[in-house]
Amino acid sequence: DSEHYDLTLNTERVSIDECVDEIMALVRDPRFQKTRDSVRILSDLALEHHVRAALRADPDTAKMRINITAQDGVVTLSGTLEPGLEETAAIRVSSAVPRVKTVKSALTLVAPSRLKLGM
Repeated sequence: DSEHYDLTLNTERVSIDECVDEIMALVRDPRFQKTRDSVRILSDLALEHHVRAALRADPDTAKMRINITAQDGVVTLSGTLEPGLEETAAIRVSSAVPRVKTVKSALTLVAPSRLKLGM
C-alpha cells in the first residue's frame, strides 16, 4: 500500500531517469539535510532500539514489555513489570548497552492479586 511510504514512484508512468531525478532533487532539498538535531534524534532512536534488543535477548528480561526512551545517552525505562520480573535485571541489561551513560528507572511492579479465601 503506497500510503505506508513517504515516497512512491510509478515506473509504469515515469521513466527510471525521471525517478532518479525526483529522488536526487529530494536528497538535495535543504529540508532533508542533516542537522545537529536530526543526528541527535536518530542517535537517540537507535539507542532506544539497541536497549530494546538487548532486553529481548536476555532471558531475565525477554518477557518485559516496557517503554524505553533515550536522550543523549540517558535511558529511561518506564511501565509496569509483571510479578517475577526484576527491575534490577532491566537496569543491568540496559546499562551494558554501548553508549548508555545512565539508566533511570520509572518502572513499577504489579502486586500479585490477593486471593480471598473462604468465599
